Amino acid sequence: MLDIKFIRENPEEVKKGCQNKQVKVDIDQLLKLDKKRREYLKRAESLRAEENRLSYLISKEVDPTIREELIGRAQEIKTRARDYENFLKETAQGFEKLMLQIPNLPLKDVPVGKDEKDNIVLRRWGKLPKFKFKPKNY
Repeated sequence: MLDIKFIRENPEEVKKGCQNKQVKVDIDQLLKLDKKRREYLKRAESLRAEENRLSYLISKEVDPTIREELIGRAQEIKTRARDYENFLKETAQGFEKLMLQIPNLPLKDVPVGKDEKDNIVLRRWGKLPKFKFKPKNY
C-alpha cells in the first residue's frame, strides 16, 4: 500500500501509475476524504482535550454552582466530540476502501501494455525444449 503522504505530494504520478496499470481509482476523491478525515480527527482530539481540561477543573472546583456549569459544558463537549468521531469513522471507511484499490506504482522503465501479450522478452536462459506434441498452457 502506498503511503498517503506520497499520494498527497505526487497525485499526478499516482494517477498516471494507476492508468498505466489499468486500475480505475478516484485519486481526487481519496484526497478529499483524506482532508476531511484529518479535519475531523483534529476537531475530535481538540474537543477531547477540552473535555479533559474541564474534568480537571471540575475536580478542583469547590463552588457547586460553578461546578454544575462546568459539568454541563463538559457533557456538551463530549456529545460534540462523539459526533465528530462518528463522522471520522464514516470518512475513514471510505478512505480505507479507496486506499486499498491503489496498486503499487510501476517502475518508470517498465513498458506500458494492455495485457501480457504486450510484454517484452528481455533475455532467455538456456535452450527452449522442443516437443513432438503441442504442450498445454498451464
